[in-house]
Amino acid sequence: MKKDKKIAVLLFSLIGLISVSVGLTVSFYTSGQDLGFQDFNVSLASDPTLEIGIENDSGEVIYYQNEVPSEALKKYVVTEFEPVSMMYSSIFLNGESENPIFRKRYERINIEDETTFKESKVASSGYFSIPIYLRSDSDIYVSFSEDTYIKEDEEANKAKIDTLRSKYPSRNDEEILAGLNNIKKSMRIGLFDSENRKNYIIDPYKEEETAFFGNLDLNSDRFYDSYFESELEKEILFGEYQNEDKLVYELVSEENNLPLADLNAFNANHRKDSYKINFEQSIQNGFIGSYENSLKLEDVTTDDEFIVLNHDIPHRFVLSLYIEGWDKDNISISEYGAFLSLIKFKVTKEYIV
Repeated sequence: MKKDKKIAVLLFSLIGLISVSVGLTVSFYTSGQDLGFQDFNVSLASDPTLEIGIENDSGEVIYYQNEVPSEALKKYVVTEFEPVSMMYSSIFLNGESENPIFRKRYERINIEDETTFKESKVASSGYFSIPIYLRSDSDIYVSFSEDTYIKEDEEANKAKIDTLRSKYPSRNDEEILAGLNNIKKSMRIGLFDSENRKNYIIDPYKEEETAFFGNLDLNSDRFYDSYFESELEKEILFGEYQNEDKLVYELVSEENNLPLADLNAFNANHRKDSYKINFEQSIQNGFIGSYENSLKLEDVTTDDEFIVLNHDIPHRFVLSLYIEGWDKDNISISEYGAFLSLIKFKVTKEYIV
């Protein structure tokens, strides 16, 4: 199948007295599609002036006011999106890394290798990430604009239905399209402030806090993955957590049998005579699981003191777009979906130091 090349346009504009927007408009395909960059345009209309810097191949930061050529962005091209995770972020936040560190998704289990079910290996691809430097001649507060969004690319997803019918025979065309459009719900916007060691995760469709731990069915055999300990079959706990010795297990006396259409990596059956984890009792017993702690989009668009920029001092951020692998909307069919994204920052007000 021929790959479509989509255009990513990063817009930077100043509107009104102190209304500044930085926009990243992207159409992404999450299954082997190319992302192409064409233009990066910067326009300034009035004070406070604001410049954006991009690192060149030598690591030197080049600042632009009128237009950033496509050549400056080639190294940030994304060829394929894959689920990754921001779990174990405390490791890089407490370290010296200038970039956020994403973790690979789990693929197969080896109970002797904790990287297959706990702290997975570092992901070097599968997500979009670009360092940017903001510089202003005034002291200002910056926040996300209300125009920011991640949404389904419905036309692109409709075009994929024909190729997916045989892979998902139990779904009709409408259900396939709904599954593809669902990609937006597991997408995240990441903003890493490397200077202040802060990492902001924006979940535009957040309904509940995403847990970075749980049972999984990696081999798609309809049952949660398990292992044997002293001849007892126990379900494996994946992810980031503490106080594993506080886990409370209970015997599965009767096998549940979920409908085939309801099964996925997060939702599987408990095997009869195995031992499953009682999470409620485990937490009461002192078990501690890690959570994403993401922000809703409206949390930041209504925060007029979200980020501070001091005058004439370049401030480095890393802007990312990625699929959070622990989001329960991240199931197999959604990973074939295409989405559109517009990310804008706005200057909310100046401040007096």
